[in-house]
Amino acid sequence: GAEFNDAFLGLCGSFMLQYEARIERWLGKETRREDALEPWTLGLIDMAKSRGGLQPCSRRAVKVFTEVSAAVEKLFKTYDALLSPVMRVPPYKLGWHSPTLDFNTLLTRLLDEFGYTPLHNAVGTPAMSVPLYWTRDGLPVGSHFAAWRGGEATLLGLAYELEEARPWAKKRPPVFAA
Repeated sequence: GAEFNDAFLGLCGSFMLQYEARIERWLGKETRREDALEPWTLGLIDMAKSRGGLQPCSRRAVKVFTEVSAAVEKLFKTYDALLSPVMRVPPYKLGWHSPTLDFNTLLTRLLDEFGYTPLHNAVGTPAMSVPLYWTRDGLPVGSHFAAWRGGEATLLGLAYELEEARPWAKKRPPVFAA
C-alpha cells in the first residue's frame, strides 16, 4: 500500500544520497549535475533530502521492509510461488517511462503501474517475469512469479514447464531489437 510505496521511495532516495558525493566528484566542479543526471535521479536525491536525509529514510524503510518481509515469509510457508502481473496495464509505448521525464510525472506513472514487483526487490525474494500472454497488438504481457529466498530452483523449474506449455522463445512483437 501507500506506506510500502513511501518506504520504497525513501530507500531509493537514500541510495541516491549515498552516491551523491561520488556523483559530484565524478562530474567535477565545472559540470552542473542537472546537465549530467536524469530528472529521475535528481528527483530521488531531492526527495530524500526533503525527508530529512539518509538516516530517517533508511530507518523507516528498514522497519517497513522488515514487517513486510515477515508477512511475505508467512505466505511462502503455504505457497511455493506467488503469481502477479508485472504491470497493472498492458505494455506502453516506448518512452512512456523515459528517465528524462520530469520527476513527478514519472513517479506518478511508476507508482500507478508497478504495484507488484517492488515488493520482491525490497524483501530480497527471487522473482521472474515470463511472457505467457500477448495483447491483440502482439505485445508480450509479463506474468510475475516469485519464490521465497533461496527459491531460484523453484522458479527455474516453473519457467521450464511454462515454456514447454506456452512456448515464447520464438515469439516477437511487431517491433523488436534482435
